Amino acid sequence: MVSVNPLSATSNNGKTIASFFEGHPVDSIAQVFFHREAPSSPVCRKYIRITDAHILRFLTGYGRRPVAAEALHAEAATTGQSVASQANLDRVKGWWWLRLLRSLAWRFTPWESSPALVAWLDEFDPQVIFFCGGDANYLYPAVEGWARRFDIPVAFYITDDYVLPISTRSPARLIYRRWTRRVFRRMTRGAGAIFTIGDHMSKVYEARFGFSSVPIMNAVDIGRRTPPQSVAGERVDFVYVGSLHSNRWRVLSDLGSAIQVLRTEGVDCELTVYARDRPTGEAGAGLASSRVTYGGSLGQEEVAQVLARATVAVHVEAFDRESKAVTALSISTKIPEYMAYGVPILAIGPEDVASMLYVRDGGFGRCVTTQDPEDLLSAARDLAQDPEERGRLSARGLELAVINHSSSKVSALVREVLSGLVSRGSGWSAKSGCQARMPAHW
Repeated sequence: MVSVNPLSATSNNGKTIASFFEGHPVDSIAQVFFHREAPSSPVCRKYIRITDAHILRFLTGYGRRPVAAEALHAEAATTGQSVASQANLDRVKGWWWLRLLRSLAWRFTPWESSPALVAWLDEFDPQVIFFCGGDANYLYPAVEGWARRFDIPVAFYITDDYVLPISTRSPARLIYRRWTRRVFRRMTRGAGAIFTIGDHMSKVYEARFGFSSVPIMNAVDIGRRTPPQSVAGERVDFVYVGSLHSNRWRVLSDLGSAIQVLRTEGVDCELTVYARDRPTGEAGAGLASSRVTYGGSLGQEEVAQVLARATVAVHVEAFDRESKAVTALSISTKIPEYMAYGVPILAIGPEDVASMLYVRDGGFGRCVTTQDPEDLLSAARDLAQDPEERGRLSARGLELAVINHSSSKVSALVREVLSGLVSRGSGWSAKSGCQARMPAHW
């Protein structure tokens, strides 16, 4: 398995990928990752990572020593938090010249030939590569190289869109995106299977690029949950669990203002935001002015406790053009969790974004697709004052969670596709195109 982020019990991308491999033999999985965050998932015991710090040490040492790689043992998979704050990470993500220079440094540093990494790969002797590269364009040639070296297939997983044309005034961002599109297209031609985060992405990419793919979304443990019972007149807790980047905090601030209006109308309600880092700067001021409560950072068990008590779960997507370009084809990893806990959803964002389409078409949430404060106030008021509607939405969400997000079902699908690639003995071929489709019985 190769991805930027490590497998995780809490962080979005790592948590999603880990959910696909629940039930797989632990010793049959190993991960190469490229982030300072430590892994925290029990589905894998064998890890190795290379980070920006390793690349900088190599470059500042003028290449006198090979790039280091850090092997992690099983016990490292039980704890670990991100070293860098989300706020700092978000700022760096907006500096496109810096990101371009960083990618160039990785691309022209021989990190993939690190003796420690090569020995680690040889010892594990992989049969298939599950690759989630996002816009880390410097990783794609290395994955192709490993596929060719071991003569094994690649299963390529796409979670966000980094390749469709966008309007931007940044030359660096344009160059970066074109570079990513080029390696993305090569990967889709050579991969034995392609997974996407949802039906909408699969349909758009097939129409645009001509390749078929298997949609898989975040898998959750549903168990024997039943929708919570709502009672008229009880306190209504609106809860948001997730990140505040891509201008999501602005939408949450608008919702906070609507909830303040409801409080003046005598409705006992509150909006609480749970995020990794306390919002600061413009985001902190905006949320504070709307009297949005910051509930802190949550571990996985705490997320379960919060959602079990929540009256309404909130999902937001920003309306500005740049934020929308990033999230247009993606399904939020939190939506399946909300569904699995039987919590009705208030979804706010552009009507053509994949997450909004999923909530609308599934019929398990109330969608607000305009920036009109009256529309937002009306939706929040309806959910706060109508326990029967909340109950109906809760039941529908739980029903769809069983169908679309059951961890046993999703992991079985992933296992079947990967096993098929291995059994066919298919390796990398830049002319083959995607060979795997959704199994007929799914």
